[in-house]
Amino acid sequence: MRSPSEGRPSEARSRLLTTATRLFYAEGIHAVGIDRIVAEAQVTRATLYRHFPGKEDLVLAYLSEVDRAMRSQADEAIAAGLPGPDTIRALSRSIAQGIQSQGFRGCAFLNAAAEYPAPESPVRQAVLARRQ
Repeated sequence: MRSPSEGRPSEARSRLLTTATRLFYAEGIHAVGIDRIVAEAQVTRATLYRHFPGKEDLVLAYLSEVDRAMRSQADEAIAAGLPGPDTIRALSRSIAQGIQSQGFRGCAFLNAAAEYPAPESPVRQAVLARRQ
């Protein structure tokens, strides 16, 4: 939830999203329960539900955050003002570093799609929208 005066997410919301992002990616979405996220983020269930009405809303926020982070990497490479081929190389290096990093479990979107195979699922729809 954003504070009207600050225009940025609350600290509790940020902790929830950071915790969910780490756990969902490392262990899988269905494998991680709300109780664990609440405990590790050090918030109450009421706080979680004030920011995310249900787990699905938290999953959608997680995917949005992953997308934002990926786009940010691309934007940084483009902002460097390098010639086209060098920009592609910079993006390729960034992707290679991610793949080689400890804990790499593949594409967060493909992992989510595997856990939400039903075409009508809002999570699956978010994955498909990103592909577009």
